[in-house]
Amino acid sequence: KFKGDGKGGKGEGKGKGKGDKGKGKGKGKEKGKGKGRDKGKKALEGYASEQLTPEGHLGNGMFSEVFRGSFKTPSGPMQVAIKPELAELELHILEKIARCQPPPKGVVPVLDAAHCTPNGPVALMRLGTLGTLESGLPKLRQAGAFGDEAFVAVVASVAEGLASLHELEIVHCDPKPGNLVLHSDNTTSEVSVWLIDFGD
Repeated sequence: KFKGDGKGGKGEGKGKGKGDKGKGKGKGKEKGKGKGRDKGKKALEGYASEQLTPEGHLGNGMFSEVFRGSFKTPSGPMQVAIKPELAELELHILEKIARCQPPPKGVVPVLDAAHCTPNGPVALMRLGTLGTLESGLPKLRQAGAFGDEAFVAVVASVAEGLASLHELEIVHCDPKPGNLVLHSDNTTSEVSVWLIDFGD
């Protein structure tokens, strides 16, 4: 027992020493992270307007970050994806979709293709509340909510979305699970599937 205690004592001493060093490094990293967060927050605030309130990072597009936020509409606030620094082709496509009334079926609704902010124009699209099919599929399968009927419904929705785009003379070159978002408005049990990402 005494040998065990002695070894334990040495172990504690070493542990404390390493722990203190670790804490010192940790503080340095935390300061760095703090500066990064402040910089990110400042950049995010640059996309705010009277109607638009950015709320955080959503993902990474080909040319820039994509953010999420809340957008004031006549029918009330709406959760949106905020996409800055669009390529010319994607901007042209989103402008076409935004002009459509009613919105094309199977395609993410575009609220504004060039909403003005201090950081420059941004595209605003409805935010899929359930994420992408790629990220949500494992959870759906685990919950037993993605059987044959759901699979057929997704395929039908994708086909409908592609047909809607073709009517607008738009060809989506990359329809994959990561470019399909799932949305539910919580008023029904139905889930909408929308095509996103119209870059070249």
